[in-house]
Parts: sequence; C-alpha cells; structure tokens
Amino acid sequence: MRRPLSAGIGLLITLSLVQVQARAAPVETLPKPIRTSLKTDSIVCSHPESLFLIYEASSIAMAGGGSDAFKAYFAAAGNVFEARSECLVQSQSIEVTVEGYTTINNPLKPEPVVYGRFGIEGSDNKVWATIGNLPAFEKDALRSGLVKSSAQIADTPR
Repeated sequence: MRRPLSAGIGLLITLSLVQVQARAAPVETLPKPIRTSLKTDSIVCSHPESLFLIYEASSIAMAGGGSDAFKAYFAAAGNVFEARSECLVQSQSIEVTVEGYTTINNPLKPEPVVYGRFGIEGSDNKVWATIGNLPAFEKDALRSGLVKSSAQIADTPR
C-alpha cells in the first residue's frame, strides 16, 4: 500500500523544521578520555548533525510509514551520506578512545541526544558516533549524569 503524497510532504516539512532548530552544542572535551569498543555495524560520520539527520528522520519515517518506510529511508540516507564521504558503516568492532562529546536537542523530544568524538587508526580526522554505539562511554555517561536515561542513547538499528 502506497502512502499518500501528503504524508511525504508532511515528513519533509517536519524534517526541515527539525533540521533548522537542531544544532550541535559546542564540543566538550572529556576530562579523562574513555577507551571503548565501537559496536559492529555502527554508523560514524564527520559531523554529529549528519548522524542526527539519519537517526531522527529514520524514527519519523518509522512512525509515519512503518517498517518499510524506515528501512527504505535508512538505506537511502546511508547511501547518500556514504557517497559524499560524510559517513560510513564500520562493519567490525574496533577499539577507540572517546575524547569529547556534543549534544543535539530535538525540539520534538524532551532530552538531547549525545554523540561521542574519537579518532580512527590510520586517519587524522575525528569522527562521531551515537553514544549507544560506544558502550564504555555510555556507561560512564549514565554514571556521571551526562545522560539521565537510555532514552537519550541511540544506537544503530538492526
């Protein structure tokens, strides 16, 4: 069953409004870097805003169009960001050291989402992943109060 055009237009309008209002907070340096594994099949991006667009729009697609809409959007968004060398899927679990973090507030949700910044061996550039894909950082953030609940912790949908 196809969704009416108005549902697609509504999704675009919502995404536009969320994108305009959603900006990453200044990067905070962790007092002590946290060594953690990056989960298998995690999406990493050069900018936290790219992760925000992928995950938040995917959740809107899921709510508005169900599982098929979610899968289609998530796959298409991943392809676009990967083609532009902005994001990639890290297919193996690797050890990383989270050095900093930022948050992005979604005006449609009560709590900000947290993103961790780290380097990947062999690259001079820092990349970002959602806190849910960085288990030791997630555990530390819950313990320290940086995040109040798992609702702020997004990870790669399976």
